[in-house]
Amino acid sequence: MRPETDRIRSISEEEVRTAKKAAEAAYALAGGVSVITLRSRASIPQLSKYASTNAENAETLIPIDVAIEVDRLAGSPVIAAALARMQGFRLVPDETAPADRRKITEGDALDFMSEAMDVVEAIRAMRQKDRADCADKRAVAKEVHEAIRELKEILVNLGEG
Repeated sequence: MRPETDRIRSISEEEVRTAKKAAEAAYALAGGVSVITLRSRASIPQLSKYASTNAENAETLIPIDVAIEVDRLAGSPVIAAALARMQGFRLVPDETAPADRRKITEGDALDFMSEAMDVVEAIRAMRQKDRADCADKRAVAKEVHEAIRELKEILVNLGEG
């Protein structure tokens, strides 16, 4: 898939696909590429290339500044976490960072439960078909990331009680 070059890169094709899938998941959490273009320097065609696994876009990865903006818009470091995992690390919330912490409410539990049920419904919809396609898998991944975002918000707010 990769063009022939004289350079040897340490990033594998699987890692490139992982980075592109993380970008795609972050786009969904951020509200879509049309929302992202309003808050970053990237255009819709550029954003599409950063998430595309087609051979012609295999070497086009999301620039770090755009990744930061997308993760911020997503409300969760989806891309940064994927990059950390590729290197054997994991991201954890910085408990010392100033944040909009607040006491946990029943609404937090209900928000998480709602997101968890969205995961269940997406999986059910996918399983009703004989064979899951990319759109089904994307839908499940989006719902999983939204549920994770809710759990992370609860973790941050645990410091307030």
